[in-house]
Amino acid sequence: MSCLVRQQETGRIIYYVKGAEIVMESMIRTNQRSLLLEFCDQLATDGLRTLAFAQKVLTQEECDTFLAEHAKCASEVVGREQKIQKCIKMLEQDMNFLGVSGVEDKLQVNV
Repeated sequence: MSCLVRQQETGRIIYYVKGAEIVMESMIRTNQRSLLLEFCDQLATDGLRTLAFAQKVLTQEECDTFLAEHAKCASEVVGREQKIQKCIKMLEQDMNFLGVSGVEDKLQVNV
């Protein structure tokens, strides 16, 4: 899941993404991946489910290009979803690792 925001005070444009470590690992900068895996391993050892977070600061030009391409893909009749996903995937690379959350899974299976 992701969101694109513009900070009101600074005007900075930031693209945030959250997801499972397996998905996020390929999005995060290569030199930060070991940190992601280390945090996830520590939390998983404690029996917690993990969720990773990353961000990418965009220039106005990068944002405009992405939004134009996304709008173009969204207007397609054939293969819309695949084209949108490809457009998003172009943005979701070389992201900065922010952190990991750990949540206790309280779901129980009654047999």
